[in-house]
Amino acid sequence: MANVFEAYRAYPEVEWRYLIQPSAWVPNGPRLLIFNNETTWFMQEMGREDGKNALTQPSGAAYIKLAEWFETEEPKTTYQRFTDYMWSFL
Repeated sequence: MANVFEAYRAYPEVEWRYLIQPSAWVPNGPRLLIFNNETTWFMQEMGREDGKNALTQPSGAAYIKLAEWFETEEPKTTYQRFTDYMWSFL
């Protein structure tokens, strides 16, 4: 997320609207290279739901939370990862 935050700060003229992350575990490594319904369908469904959930938030809200995460210590006292923090307000 640090690279996303750096881009967010580097390009303030961009309208940063939505930040979407998987709400659950997704496989990594070689398994990602197997493209069939058995291995990708659950990720497709999760992505659609995660996208719908993101759209319930005001445009740019996730980036405000991203800035809070990197610029203050308070969220880190409760959440170990930004993803957990982000999902706490969705």
